[in-house]
Amino acid sequence: MKRQLKNNKLGFTLVEIILVVAIIAILSGVLLYGISVYITSANERADKVSDHDAKAVQAGSVVNGLLSSNPSMPTETTATS
Repeated sequence: MKRQLKNNKLGFTLVEIILVVAIIAILSGVLLYGISVYITSANERADKVSDHDAKAVQAGSVVNGLLSSNPSMPTETTATS
């Protein structure tokens, strides 16, 4: 009679676990790189916007200074509705 071999395969082998961990590490590295590139570009755009806003405020203060030094031109505080 032939012996019946028991094939009690419970769980995963060490090679399978290492392979899964390696795949997860590669995917997380790609994800973190993509996030860092996205954050860098977002910060650069925010800097450009804040520079533009600062120039607009500076130009507005110059215009307000010119208006307040010339009494014949109405300003926001002297204009009536």
